[in-house]
Amino acid sequence: MEILRDKEARPFKVKLFYMSCLCILGVAINVCGLNLADSLALPLYLDSIGTVIAAYLGGPIPGILVGMLGSFLSTFSDPVSISYGVLNVLVAVLTVALRDLGWFKSPKKAFLSVFIYACIGGFLGGILSWGIYGIESEVTSVGLASFLFKTGLFGAIPAQVLADYIIDFADKGIDVIVIVLLDRFATDSFKRKFVFDNWQQAPLSDEALLELNRRRFRKMSIRFKINILIIFASCLTALTAILISFYLYTTSTIKQHGEYATNIANTAALVVNGDRVNEFLVKGEEAYGYDDTRELLKKIVNDSEYLEFLYVYKYVNGAWRCVFDIDNNGVKSGEVGEIVPIEEALLPNVYKLQAGEAVDVVVTNDEYGWLLTAYVPVEDSEGKTVAYACADISMKPIQLYSRTFFVSQLAIFLSVFIFIFVVGLTFAEYHIILPLNAMAYTASEFSAENNAAILRSADDMKSLKISTGDEIENLYHAFYSMTEANRNYIEDINKKNDTIGRMQNALIRVLADMVESRDHNTGDHVMKTAEYVKIIMDEMKKEGIYKEQLTDEFMEDVYLAAPLHDIGKISISDTILNYPGKLSAEQFEIMKTHPSVGADIIERVISKVPGADSEYLKEARKLALYHHEKWDGSGYPKGLKGEEIPLSARIMAVADVFDAIVSERAYKKAFPFDKAMDIIRESSGSHFDPNVAGAFLNAENEVRRVYKSGKKAD
Repeated sequence: MEILRDKEARPFKVKLFYMSCLCILGVAINVCGLNLADSLALPLYLDSIGTVIAAYLGGPIPGILVGMLGSFLSTFSDPVSISYGVLNVLVAVLTVALRDLGWFKSPKKAFLSVFIYACIGGFLGGILSWGIYGIESEVTSVGLASFLFKTGLFGAIPAQVLADYIIDFADKGIDVIVIVLLDRFATDSFKRKFVFDNWQQAPLSDEALLELNRRRFRKMSIRFKINILIIFASCLTALTAILISFYLYTTSTIKQHGEYATNIANTAALVVNGDRVNEFLVKGEEAYGYDDTRELLKKIVNDSEYLEFLYVYKYVNGAWRCVFDIDNNGVKSGEVGEIVPIEEALLPNVYKLQAGEAVDVVVTNDEYGWLLTAYVPVEDSEGKTVAYACADISMKPIQLYSRTFFVSQLAIFLSVFIFIFVVGLTFAEYHIILPLNAMAYTASEFSAENNAAILRSADDMKSLKISTGDEIENLYHAFYSMTEANRNYIEDINKKNDTIGRMQNALIRVLADMVESRDHNTGDHVMKTAEYVKIIMDEMKKEGIYKEQLTDEFMEDVYLAAPLHDIGKISISDTILNYPGKLSAEQFEIMKTHPSVGADIIERVISKVPGADSEYLKEARKLALYHHEKWDGSGYPKGLKGEEIPLSARIMAVADVFDAIVSERAYKKAFPFDKAMDIIRESSGSHFDPNVAGAFLNAENEVRRVYKSGKKAD
């Protein structure tokens, strides 16, 4: 997944400038593309090229803004165009999602994306058009829809939907081509200039962002909670606003149509001569002026839009008597004098009819359809009501207008909702989520046992530079102060530990030297054997021998413990230690006790010294107890063989014997270096572990250097 983010801490004003330029360019491209398609009568829209460019380069906010602004500007020529802004908004969101998934870098996925884009304009756009205008309302695709319908393979609705999809497939194919070219030829530095983000800290690396995204939470993350809050608040607000607007719009439309019906009825009432109504009822068409009046009423019907029926009735004893009933919409008119029952919806107004008063507009839904009826009194020359002029207006246009209004409002809401959601999520991401996650990610190093990691976390915390200007920033400074104090404390402890460690090592070497000096050694034995041990371990690690055991901690512990391997000699008398000849059997038995005595001494240290480094002393105990054991099992004090002998003791055996061979003792002269190396080689597999002896022999140059120098090797 490739997430395009700006890794430069550029000022927000600079980012805002680039975003503004990108939005202006995107809107201009959309408007020009739409006008070009219209002027050339192309079966395309070309109104989303600027949207995909803005979304690809700048992200969701610039892309959505371009989609909404382009639709808003189109309302000057077509007021309903703003309803289609939601399609451009969805195109912007889809572009960002496919960009982050890396689809535009793959030709196959880029081609597949065209099908997905076409679903937005073809299917969703077709549904939106149907909701606003009704079926077959899309002018751009009407020709193709007509052709598909005439083939007989498709019905009217499938033909229209398929035509919309095909047209939009070609249109969105151009968008994808533009994005692919931009992805291929635009440099990363150019693309990152237009990325609109709002870092409130030093930008995090891609690795850190991926690590934060991989983290899982026991219940719900803050991001999820904020999403739910934004969705709930936006939907609740929008639903309330849409319902109120829809109610007000519908009520206002009904009122306007009621006034329109009343005006028609008033006109009809003026046409009818009230003084001749009774004559019209008796004589009908033979009455003077009846035909002329009927023609005038017909003219009113022909000139009035949405007028379904126009008639003049006289209220008589709880029923209507027909005076005039004008034919319209194929419905047969009533005969003069015919008795017609009063509509059920008009029953509450009977008392007004009896008094000859004006009646409120009534809405009915019966076998004649869904109608709005206005009743206006027809008066005679004395001002007495003698009949009522009635005008029926069809409610279908009101229903269509209401549906169009509702769908348009819903589409506009979706555009605004997506914009608010993206802006809210972006704000929360950069002002809350990323700063908190970055602090948590950095502070997690505190749980590490490695002091270096803890010290590094203090530097990482400082490098965040969180500057939200609110409680998050206060929390950051508190965290930073804590990590800084912790760092200073640990550095102070490390310095003291280093001093204590150096003192401890010096005391160990002094003690070991004191023990060794009792048998008149030169004092180099302790240092040399430790260096030989280090050379052997380094060589084995280099060759991959016992690599699972040769950890850094193990090697350090063995190197520091090596000087204590002969600590048990403190219990051996000077007479035996400095005996000039071969020891007697009795003397040798006494000498053989020094490994066990040394192990007991170190064991007492482990048990009695609080906080002692147990691993370091455990290795010292192994060295003291087992460094005279032999690979073939002929050693002492336990007679262990092979890998029964601890690795540290097997290493110590080679170093100890070699230094004893090349060193002068009271009972012998020093052997030459080459002779000592031959003895080690000959004893490999019997006295010594072959792997350990082989590593020692392979590091001959380093061994010779220590042999000659008598000083600590680097």
